[in-house]
Amino acid sequence: MMLNPLEVAKAFVDSDRPRNLAQLLDDVESALTGRSRLPLTHRATSGSSRTLRPMNVGLWLLLYAASSLFAYWVVWGGGAAKFEGWRSILIVDWLPAVTWTAEQIAFYTLLCWVGHTLWFVVGLFAPGTRSFFW
Repeated sequence: MMLNPLEVAKAFVDSDRPRNLAQLLDDVESALTGRSRLPLTHRATSGSSRTLRPMNVGLWLLLYAASSLFAYWVVWGGGAAKFEGWRSILIVDWLPAVTWTAEQIAFYTLLCWVGHTLWFVVGLFAPGTRSFFW
């Protein structure tokens, strides 16, 4: 059975349930494809819940590539020397890092990149993990 997208959209707009645009588009997509997304809910501090959608795989890859390029520059490109002193707080994010050497900053960045790589691989196969921070 072929569904007309305009008829599906009109049916959802005319329904008595109020919804936002993202919910409407998700409902139209699930009606057209026959597949429904499982919403991820997050309990906010105000007590309300909101639906989180996984990040697009393309954006996931782009962010990982940008992070990897930055880590490469810091660890192997000499960028750690530029972060010595007070600038190390921009990477390490805690006060004792002001006394760290370039080698320590590079090692910390490498460890963070390894953790980010593990999270990236998990996110490729488990889309729900891509919505953790978004």
